[in-house]
Amino acid sequence: MPLSIILADDHTGFRAAIGDHLRARGLTVVGEAADGGEAVQLALHLRPDIAVLDLSMPVLNGIEAGVAICNGSPSTKAILLTMHHEDEYVRLAGDAGFVGYVLKSRAAFELVEAIRQVVRGGAYISPCLSRSAFRPCQQTED
Repeated sequence: MPLSIILADDHTGFRAAIGDHLRARGLTVVGEAADGGEAVQLALHLRPDIAVLDLSMPVLNGIEAGVAICNGSPSTKAILLTMHHEDEYVRLAGDAGFVGYVLKSRAAFELVEAIRQVVRGGAYISPCLSRSAFRPCQQTED
């Protein structure tokens, strides 16, 4: 059975371009949403393998939608696709249960690989974010 993906982004042109990009690489996009609420409804109805969600969307933002999707469809894995590179968003996404974080500026190069890694049970974060997203352990003196 082919991998099923839903896309949610409030920018129609960007969403269409990402959908075309994924389809051209043999992936199956089963639904598209223009806001977080619509994404949740699609996910609960279609039960996709992957939900690719923009962070900044109306109704529910991507993190809120991702939490609702993961709660309602636990087998769906959520990937955040966003322009936000700030560490706080990366941490929020991780804390919310996302298993992927891809910058929109890198989507053409990284989104398919992120999907592949997530499907194999791994996680993906855009490499340019990796170092700054994690807090180093604090050394304590005995």
